[in-house]
Order: sequence, then structure tokens, then C-alpha cells
Amino acid sequence: MAWDGFYYSVFYTLYKQTVTLRVSGNIIEVLDENDDRVATHERRYSGSCYVTILEHMPPNHQHQVKFNGFDGRRYSDWAKKIGENTAAVIDRLFKQQIVEEQAYCSCMGILQMSQTYGNERLEAACAMALGMRAGNYTTIRNILKNGQDTGSAPLPTPTPEHGNLRGQRVAVRGGEKMINQTLEKLQAIKQAAMVAEYRRQLETRGINDLSFEERLAMIVDAQWLSRQNARLKRLLHTVNLRDPAATLSDLSCKPERMLDKNQVARLSDLQWIRDGRNLLVPGPTGPGKTYLVSAFGRA
Repeated sequence: MAWDGFYYSVFYTLYKQTVTLRVSGNIIEVLDENDDRVATHERRYSGSCYVTILEHMPPNHQHQVKFNGFDGRRYSDWAKKIGENTAAVIDRLFKQQIVEEQAYCSCMGILQMSQTYGNERLEAACAMALGMRAGNYTTIRNILKNGQDTGSAPLPTPTPEHGNLRGQRVAVRGGEKMINQTLEKLQAIKQAAMVAEYRRQLETRGINDLSFEERLAMIVDAQWLSRQNARLKRLLHTVNLRDPAATLSDLSCKPERMLDKNQVARLSDLQWIRDGRNLLVPGPTGPGKTYLVSAFGRA
């Protein structure tokens, strides 16, 4: 609802319905068609023109707002409250990315499993995933889904000894010759990240707990991530940002900087880029325009 240049939220279920505003010097009340009060806001005279209560939004919009409100520090703090193994998984996800924001979806997905399975099970699943050197969303989800963290799933068959395999390599039908041929072919087609991930799997105890599809997905993900990071490095080098370390998650919206945090959050989805629009950042010297532009450039 609009009043005196500001917009006040109501429950999304009242969309396109008629409501009445009761306005005083300090309070905005919203009444429905039955004159029942459905929302109350403190009247605003300055600052952001949008006054929104999170609970008024549809569930999917609430989730997006919560997601946008998180940064790397908040994900890490949340993970530490669950346990050291969960924190180690989240830290591993951040280290795999050049730009921190690229890990946010995976972090949110893993941490929200605590709401379904509880903190203890998530912590145990993260410990198992780290033991397999596969601390990613897919592995942890499957461990929990299959009950491997509780011992309710059948224990994997121990890997048999194989004289032709060195160290702790898992048994592969066809032996060392097939492994070497596969690695050579991957190297020949310049899939270095797939080679590295395949070697890692061969040296990892417990990797046979995962299905073929899961292991293949991990190998493909490694190559995809490598290419994405290489592309991002190339693009960041090309644009030559003034502050290449700037990130939106570290952006300060203190009053003296005259930045609207809500507007920054809306712009952070980068829809304006997909729409072919430009972003102009005017203002005096000092509030951090260079940092802000560089942060959007990295996003």
C-alpha cells in the first residue's frame, strides 16, 4: 500500500483486495474489507521507501530474502553451531570457489538439511563425507537419505586387496591398465580437473559407498568448476577492476555511506544485466563507489 511516498506491506493473500489505511503521526494501520486490522507499521518519513514485514511475503520470497541476507561469515557461524565437521565442509566449499557468492547455494542447501534431519545427523554425515574427501551437497544428501550416518543402511563390502593397485586405491574391474588408459585419454583431451578428481577417488577409502552415478557426477562437477573458475579469472583480469577483492557480502551500508541496503539486495540478483541495462553510481567522493562497482563486477 502506498502512502505519502512510502510503500507498506500487507499479507500476500490480500493481493488485489481492497484495504483501508488508518494513518496517524506515528502508525500506519491496514484494515481489510471487514475492518479487521491485518497489518501495522511504524510510519516512515525518511530512508528506504519500502517498508516490508518478512512474514507478509509468500514462502518462496521469504526464502529468497533470507538467502540474500546471508554472507560467508553467517554461513560459517551457522555451521560451527552444528559441529566442527559441518564447519569444515562449509569452509571447503568456500575454498573451492574464486568468488565466495558462488558457494552460497550449496552452503544453504547443506545447512538446511539440519532442519529435516537434525544437527547430530548432519554432523555425522559431514564427517563421513569428509572421510571420503567428498564434502559436497550431493554426497551429504545421499548419506542422510540412505541412512548411512545412522548405520541403518547396509555397510559397504570391504575393498578387496589387489596386488596390482598401489597404496589404498579402490579395486577397479580391469585393473591398473584400464585406469592408466582412462587417465591418459582424459589428459589427451585436456580434462585436467577430471584426471585429478579420478585420481583422488582412486586413493579414497569408502568411495565405493557412492554409486557410479554419484562418482561420475563428482568427476564432471570438478571439471565444470575448474572451467568456471578459469573463465571467471579471465573475465576479472579483462575488466581490470579497481578493487578486485571487493565482494557484496563485505559491503558496509553504514548511514554515512548513504547506501540503501534493500536496493543493493535487489540489484544483487543481477537481473538488470540480463535485461541489458546499465548501473550508474553517482555521488560525492568518499562513500565507496569504487568498492561498490567492483563488488557488482565480481558478482
